[in-house]
Amino acid sequence: MQNTTDPIIGIDARGKVFYTHLSTLVNSSSEGSYFDRRFNSDLPPGACRKDDIGRDVYFVDRSAELFEHILNYLTEGRRSWPTYQADSVLWERLYREAQFYGLDDLCSMLQTTHDCPYNPHLSTRAKCKGILYWLGTKMTGSYQNPADTGLVEAEVNCSGYEPDISQNKSEAIANFFQYRPLVNEKDGETNCVSTGFDILFLQAGEEESQDVKIKFPSISIKPTHISLRCNSYINLTYFKFEASKDGLTWIPLLKVKPDVKEEVTCALATSEEDCERYEQQYRERNECLEYKIDRREFMTDIAEENHRAFWKLDQSPSSEHFYSYFRIVAPNFVEFIKDDDDLNQQAREEAERLHQGQSEEAIQCATFLILVRNDILCEVISGVGFEIYGEVCEMEL
Repeated sequence: MQNTTDPIIGIDARGKVFYTHLSTLVNSSSEGSYFDRRFNSDLPPGACRKDDIGRDVYFVDRSAELFEHILNYLTEGRRSWPTYQADSVLWERLYREAQFYGLDDLCSMLQTTHDCPYNPHLSTRAKCKGILYWLGTKMTGSYQNPADTGLVEAEVNCSGYEPDISQNKSEAIANFFQYRPLVNEKDGETNCVSTGFDILFLQAGEEESQDVKIKFPSISIKPTHISLRCNSYINLTYFKFEASKDGLTWIPLLKVKPDVKEEVTCALATSEEDCERYEQQYRERNECLEYKIDRREFMTDIAEENHRAFWKLDQSPSSEHFYSYFRIVAPNFVEFIKDDDDLNQQAREEAERLHQGQSEEAIQCATFLILVRNDILCEVISGVGFEIYGEVCEMEL
């Protein structure tokens, strides 16, 4: 006997009939979905016939192949089709079909075609492998800088690289995305400074902010973390990380303030004492092991372990989107004042003392003096080896 509260019904998808409980279609899908509207509204569901034993069969003018996958998902709550990498055409067809049926959860799942999560418990070498590393190995399996293959692009608006960015802009940008620092060996000695362009300077400005804009031409990303290798001589003190869908409207995902400066201080360009200590560690390690460790690899590991910082991004609703554009941006003077209560108070006191007033012009002038005095103005951010973590969408949404 048919259960009248939760009957078994048939869905005729262009001639192929699938039987399931009505609750599977209605309760497992989103409010306002195709099935919710068809079976939960006061309107007749339409296009219905009886099968040989009296069960209702409803016609849907959609692909039977795709509906089978969708019904399996609604029944079991998991994917029953190949990965995006194995069959991208099927994956994209399913995404459009899920949009038609209004299955929000399935659409969300299908948007993530690859996942590169940040795991703090991994080794340093493994922890540094995020989305950019995945892009670098996507084509051939062996790593190639994704900036060299056009899988990531950057536009640099900054006061300078070290060496001068104007000498070789493409090399500077490539180094910004380089997976592991390129350790330089000179006169038989290894030193933990990357070859090429190894330090990026972004300075605070009076009006326009200096930034590095990053574009992913073929993918979009729902980011959770970012990482940079940093320089101890010019510290990471104050910067913002923002995302955009079109490269015009920017959503803030991270703000690093000066009061966390000491927490993220790390060095890529090391002192002579550091290099001597690393050299001693290298010799001691080789003495203890039967096999010899490659000097370049050892020094590279040292640079990654000691000189890389990670940041967790904002987890507000605005971060629950896929973006193709990102930027690392230095603040301007006004943002320094607005965003830092202590600095705001210092500026007002300095303005009162120097200018006998607290006008906006006096406060901005005082803020500039404080920034210079605290060496913040020239120390907004410096670093290379940018990496980003999160979910990847390889489809055009």
